[in-house]
Amino acid sequence: MLARGAVDTVGELYLAERLAATTPDEATLALAERALAVTARRGGAAPEQLLYARVDVVRGAGGPLVLEVELIEPSLGFRYAVDAALDRFADAIAARVNGTTVGSG
Repeated sequence: MLARGAVDTVGELYLAERLAATTPDEATLALAERALAVTARRGGAAPEQLLYARVDVVRGAGGPLVLEVELIEPSLGFRYAVDAALDRFADAIAARVNGTTVGSG
């Protein structure tokens, strides 16, 4: 995605994404968790308060690098998520709206 001369663009604003499900290794997961913690803290929240977050990571010469952290997303990518992710997300939204916690009815 970051290669020089990459021309696979959508319009003129951004590169076309090629998403695929993946299981992160320990270093990538630790980096993503740190990125979420810093992002949430800077916004005055705890990571577990975020209803949605995505950390995009690329491989660098020295290991994983954060490409971006997204807290909003028009296309949530549920087709790449584990089973029941959509239901859990809907439950979390409903609980937030109702002022309850997930599973407390």
